[in-house]
Amino acid sequence: MADTDTHVARPNVRPATRDRVLTAIEELGYRPDVVGRQLRGGRTHTLTLVVPDIVNPYFAVLVDATFAAAAERGYAVFVEQAGQRRGDERHAADSLQRVAFDGVVFSPTFATRSELESLAERMPVVLLGESTGDTPLDVVRIDNVAAAHDVTAHVLAQGRTAPGFVGATTDIAPEPAAVSNFTQQQGAEAARRLLAAGPEIDALVCADDLLAIGVMAGLRRMGVRVPDDVAVTGWDNVPDGAYLHPTLTTLEPHADRIAAAAVARLADRIDGACPPAEHVVVPHEVVVRESSTRLDRP
Repeated sequence: MADTDTHVARPNVRPATRDRVLTAIEELGYRPDVVGRQLRGGRTHTLTLVVPDIVNPYFAVLVDATFAAAAERGYAVFVEQAGQRRGDERHAADSLQRVAFDGVVFSPTFATRSELESLAERMPVVLLGESTGDTPLDVVRIDNVAAAHDVTAHVLAQGRTAPGFVGATTDIAPEPAAVSNFTQQQGAEAARRLLAAGPEIDALVCADDLLAIGVMAGLRRMGVRVPDDVAVTGWDNVPDGAYLHPTLTTLEPHADRIAAAAVARLADRIDGACPPAEHVVVPHEVVVRESSTRLDRP
């Protein structure tokens, strides 16, 4: 209430009038327009990064890379967790209106095109990832289709003939590959279901490194050797993958380049540059390690 007090605690305001104003403020749920007041006074030199899950190691790396990229341009960064459900993400997007900052980098999962465009009408926005679809806003991403092709091509080049995929989700009865979220536990359970449904599977391509870590643990519990019996690949190149046994083959999306490109594009928008919206595609690479290469192969 301290902020609202500054509007009524004037020498020429009678105590009775002040009390009536404060009562009305409380009843109406009024909150001072912090955003408008700060923007009238100039920029805040702060950005907000919205990600689905700050616990996931990939997003932790992305957050760190965004901090570094923003600091080079004189910006501080606030981080908002959007959550794993549509309602949580919508609440996070709505909360952006209540804080003063200069722009937002948003990695959406559920937001529709119209919702994203509505957000961009109120502030400079740069989006991350494939789930942004065909939106006419600035987007920074990797080519997921090409990346999936490259990972699969690597697995096939190792002589695997029956690969499976872990990472699909479904709202109906789960298929063997389906997971409700990207965690180690979900990966382990998916591995069990897949091998029960298709024992001929000799490779599992995972949509996330945490899933891959869980897959390898699940296979080990079933007495299945990685990579001798089943090759495993991940996605995101989180730091732990290089220290597993066996070490994890994965897709490197270069979070540092994604963050740098997103912050640069957002800074241009904040500075008043109005180039046409662009979909920036950041290069990727397959990082080959032990989990996908048979010990009897060179």
